[in-house]
Amino acid sequence: IPLLLLVASTGIITQLDYKPKQRSTNSLFQRLIPSAGFEWKAGIRRSLFFMVPLWIIGMGTSYFIGSVPIVMFILGIIPISFYENGEPIQMILSYEKNSHQFLWLKIKLQFILYSAITLPLIGAFILFHAEFWYIPFIEYLVFITLHIFLILTKYTFYQPNSK
Repeated sequence: IPLLLLVASTGIITQLDYKPKQRSTNSLFQRLIPSAGFEWKAGIRRSLFFMVPLWIIGMGTSYFIGSVPIVMFILGIIPISFYENGEPIQMILSYEKNSHQFLWLKIKLQFILYSAITLPLIGAFILFHAEFWYIPFIEYLVFITLHIFLILTKYTFYQPNSK
C-alpha cells in the first residue's frame, strides 16, 4: 500500500501545471510616483523596506523632540543616492522638452515627492512642539536646496549611462 500511494502521488504531482509567479517589486508607493520620476521609482525599490519603517518610527515617536529631525535627516540623505546614475540619453530625449523645461520638471518632481514624505513628519512635530517649529522647517529647506543642487549638478555634468 505505501508503494501504491507513492506511485499515485508521483503521478498526481507530475500532472500539476505549476508555474512560479514572478513577484513584482512594484509597490503601491511606486505606482503613486509619476513615470517621469524614474529615479525615485528605482530608489524606492532599493530602499522601501528601510524608508517606510523609519517614517513610521518618526511619526510614532514625534512627541520626542529629537526623533523627527533625525528621521528627516536620514530621509533627506536617502534621495541623494537616487541621482547618482546617469540614465541613457534616450530617456531624456523621450520627454521632448528643452533643457530648461526638463530641469524644471525634475526639480518640481523632487519637491513634490520629498514634500509628500516630510510634510506629515513636520506636521506631527509641530503638533507636539509648536515652539520649535523652525527646526524641521529649516531642515526641510536645507534638504530641498541640496536636492535641487544635486539635480542641477547631475545634468550640468551629464554623461549617459555613467555613475
